[in-house]
Amino acid sequence: MIANFLGGGGEPKGIPRSIKDGINGLRFAMQRVLRDRKSRVEVNLPRGTPLGVEGPGAGSSADDKYEKADRELARLTVELFKPIIENTVVIFSQGRQARRASSIWGTEVVKTMAWDEMTSTAIKRKNKKTKKGAGGFGGEGRGDNSAMSLPPGTEVCIVVAPGPKELSAVKRLSDSVGFDTLIIVLNTPLEQAAPYLPKDEATALLSAFETVFFLNVLNDPSVKTLDNMLLFKSYPGEWLIAQKGALGPPQVLASKAERFTEEERLVALRKGAENNAKPLMEKLTVGLFGGG
Repeated sequence: MIANFLGGGGEPKGIPRSIKDGINGLRFAMQRVLRDRKSRVEVNLPRGTPLGVEGPGAGSSADDKYEKADRELARLTVELFKPIIENTVVIFSQGRQARRASSIWGTEVVKTMAWDEMTSTAIKRKNKKTKKGAGGFGGEGRGDNSAMSLPPGTEVCIVVAPGPKELSAVKRLSDSVGFDTLIIVLNTPLEQAAPYLPKDEATALLSAFETVFFLNVLNDPSVKTLDNMLLFKSYPGEWLIAQKGALGPPQVLASKAERFTEEERLVALRKGAENNAKPLMEKLTVGLFGGG
């Protein structure tokens, strides 16, 4: 079904070193996860990273860089499912974000929705023309925890950067639609959001959603690493912690089939900090030849 629409492409090797590599890696990972019949997935790129999807003239100077980057990732993900775009829906947190996307993409591109306008409680408030605050998602028009209904025939639902409380609605949505509907959560690492959710919801989300593609800077306030440490996963591969060197590809410091524990991340970060303190020629040797 959906897996047949993503096309071919060679398997990427290693950690992406450019936006083009990252997009190709995401496409390949999505192919694999759909062929394995996974229908609940998450995709995470570094927040605020421009992907160049909209072009320099798109949007406006008032665009928040994080919202624009999230929107670009959403558009890129939509393009992966172009043959079934009429059955694809993109859900933003707020109505203004959905309207901005529609104005830039064109209303004919894809259906857009927003949690703060399309939940059942929000619709009732609108119909009654009442103004009772911002709703249950904690401010600035963010929605509530009521269930959202998708348009009939929806095959792909892309949820853009939901906050922790919105993830509660994502779980209810996931429970309410069948597994023939693919749900993709973009740019909200579920593991990081888990502490803000009820324990049962966090456990259910982490269990149900497969990480398709994850690339972000790894850091901790207690360890100085010059922001050159990366946390990476591309389905079906392992989780990797790697360090960008002076030359050559990032050096992998740790790998694991499951998510790293907090202590395992700290151990890798400390190793990275030690590497940063090495003399320049030794670091160049590591970068070129992968030595220790």
